[in-house]
Amino acid sequence: MLRDPQKHDDPSGMRNAEGMRGRQMNRKKRAIFLTVIILTGIWACYSQTLAKERGRFIVIGTGPAGPAMATLQALNTIKEVDAIVASEEHLKLFEEYVGDKPVLFDPWQGLYDYKGKFWRRLNKEEMTEFFKEAHSAD
Repeated sequence: MLRDPQKHDDPSGMRNAEGMRGRQMNRKKRAIFLTVIILTGIWACYSQTLAKERGRFIVIGTGPAGPAMATLQALNTIKEVDAIVASEEHLKLFEEYVGDKPVLFDPWQGLYDYKGKFWRRLNKEEMTEFFKEAHSAD
């Protein structure tokens, strides 16, 4: 089908100018979009680099049996960390691996003891008070 030049040609050139502006806008949008994508990628790589320099928090499950039943990876990691969070009981069990590293705190302190005594060593009255206090905190 042939087009009629008298019907479709715009003598003022307005239609052509609008099309040109539209293409320029599309180019600008694409350029902005690509710039945002590139900057986001750079930021993501940079933030990962910073995160590696900040340090890590490692949780090691050692179980109740001590070093004899712990994995080699767990034992090696305990040797390599800068500080320890552990109970007195675990510190004694893993003494050889902990060495003289600083112990930040005992995470179990107050959970399973009552006034400095381990819950299994409480007499009947202390056990009753211990449970009352534990349930009143809920």
